[in-house]
Amino acid sequence: MNFKKLNSNLKTLIIMHTAMLIAQILLAAIVYYINHNNTSDLDNDFSRKIQMIITGIAVFSVVAALFLFKKNIEKLKNIQALNEKILKYRQASIIKFALLEFATFVAIIGYFVTLGTSFLVLAAVLIAFFALQKPTVLAMTNYLEVRENDLME
Repeated sequence: MNFKKLNSNLKTLIIMHTAMLIAQILLAAIVYYINHNNTSDLDNDFSRKIQMIITGIAVFSVVAALFLFKKNIEKLKNIQALNEKILKYRQASIIKFALLEFATFVAIIGYFVTLGTSFLVLAAVLIAFFALQKPTVLAMTNYLEVRENDLME
């Protein structure tokens, strides 16, 4: 696959995914650098409540991202025009990426507030999962039900 020949909407989607991934990694690194020598002043009961709430928000966000993406992809089967399919796929992907990035940011904020390393681990897992969601030509041809050549300009 030649990236330069790829449809401009799909190139934009790949670049956006990469930028969002870099933002998550940078934020996690910055927050870790700021707080790695600090100790938490929160009592254990309050810290556990925050852990439960933030973990719940992160998990809900991931589940919502995958559910909404699946629902939006199912709607693509009814669309015949390729450009419209590509735009709807891009829209579905952006929603998924935003929700996954939100989950990561929530985990990073959880680490920032509680200094619980479990949040840092959760953020790392979410970042890895986000990285695996990168739109590839193979995935796009499967979701859009088109040939690879159809994705080129």
